[in-house]
Amino acid sequence: MGINASLVLLPGDGVGPEIVDATKPVIAVIQSAFGHSFSTQELLIGGAAIDAYGTPFRTEDLEACKVSDAVL
Repeated sequence: MGINASLVLLPGDGVGPEIVDATKPVIAVIQSAFGHSFSTQELLIGGAAIDAYGTPFRTEDLEACKVSDAVL
């Protein structure tokens, strides 16, 4: 029986977006190979969040992290 989990992805600044993008295919392979089901939500943090929202990390994004099963 596979795992059902929610994941929040926070690409951040610098190499963060490239790292998070590289994990997406790995997550897909893990789901397929082991019968897991991961729902993912990608949120902005750092400079991208400042540009979009005027703050590096919104309260609602923190709440999304708190209720998720894992944060990357």
